[in-house]
Amino acid sequence: MRGVDKVGRCERGAALAVAIFALAVIGLLVAASFPGGLLEQQSGRNTLLIIQAAEAAEAELENTLVTLPADQVRALVAGGASLDLGQSTPAAGAVVNRRVSRLTDNLFLIESRGMRVDADGTPLATRKLGLLATLAPDSLADSVLRVLQRAWLQLY
Repeated sequence: MRGVDKVGRCERGAALAVAIFALAVIGLLVAASFPGGLLEQQSGRNTLLIIQAAEAAEAELENTLVTLPADQVRALVAGGASLDLGQSTPAAGAVVNRRVSRLTDNLFLIESRGMRVDADGTPLATRKLGLLATLAPDSLADSVLRVLQRAWLQLY
């Protein structure tokens, strides 16, 4: 007789049951790895968005330092209201707000808040940076210069 062992048990379909069980276990293992992979992908995307926001903020700090009129900076009051330089869009999907505050007689803080936005303008990531600057002496055309040591700040 086919499918019956020496003791008389019927073993027909045992291989099929083992194969289905093995496929179910493999399927569960694959399904269990998807949330971890999705989390890893989202973490990488968020890191990219944060870096883009920080780069936009840093680029606008440099641009502000070069284009900032010294007479407007000189008119600021120490500890008073800051000068709002408005909003700029240095790249597609990036928006940067800038302002300058006078901290002491010859020390200024240039703030740059970079945002990575989606097509609707909703912020996806934000970074805020600061740069300490001083007014150069009259012999250097009265321009705004960064502090030589430790000028960059990470603002929160």
